[in-house]
Amino acid sequence: MAVQDPDPRVPVYAMAGIYTIGGFAMSDDRSQAGGQDHQRISLSDDYEARDWSAKYGVSEERLRAAVGKVGNMVDDVERELRGR
Repeated sequence: MAVQDPDPRVPVYAMAGIYTIGGFAMSDDRSQAGGQDHQRISLSDDYEARDWSAKYGVSEERLRAAVGKVGNMVDDVERELRGR
């Protein structure tokens, strides 16, 4: 007879890479930013558009235009905004 796992959800979530000790890491939790967040510019949330615009000293419209032209990779957008 198999021994019952006390919390059968843990192996499933752990395999998916989304289970963390103490809860679940939410994608919009700014304190849980990972490597992917630093390599791509996301304009899906107002605060992200505002923060990226402030970082580069451009309007949100200019940032959105640059992302639309070259994609959302930080290096590509930075190059576009600097005119290189």
